[in-house]
Amino acid sequence: MDITNMMHVKGVEGLVINLRDINQRIQYEIKLRQSEEKFRNIFNSGNDPVYIADLQGNFLEVNDIAVGRTGFTKEEFLSTNLQSFSTEIPHEKAVGFISEIIKQGSANTEESYIDKEGNKVYFQVTGKLIDYNNGKALMLRTINISDRKKIERQILDTVIKTEESERARFARELHDGI
Repeated sequence: MDITNMMHVKGVEGLVINLRDINQRIQYEIKLRQSEEKFRNIFNSGNDPVYIADLQGNFLEVNDIAVGRTGFTKEEFLSTNLQSFSTEIPHEKAVGFISEIIKQGSANTEESYIDKEGNKVYFQVTGKLIDYNNGKALMLRTINISDRKKIERQILDTVIKTEESERARFARELHDGI
């Protein structure tokens, strides 16, 4: 409600009162707060790190899981971008991944980064183009695949070792037979 004293205006002999119903605006504000709270709860309740970045790869938002698993603070994420987050990812590959998401609507890749303790961490990234703050953004979900990569490496090493052993045995048998 606005009350304006107009007694000083010639010809006005009273007060002017303007009433405005703001119930609808208050209801919209309540719904907006509820929607934001719902988004925040969903964003932070998953088991995987989730990041939102602009189309240039600058981080706009990260969930609590991302902060907890990487050791980087939210502020450190928000002051950097995909490229500087990991020196392991060549610039061209990061740009190509972003371009693929923009063009196709989504994309997947496997990458690695060095965590705060200096450990190399392998992860699978699923990226999707989303509407965010009246524009387009990238939503990136990561899954740590370091254990899988370690097992794959062990299997490959075992296969190589077995093949080398078989080659040596075969060479001995050939040599002994000559």
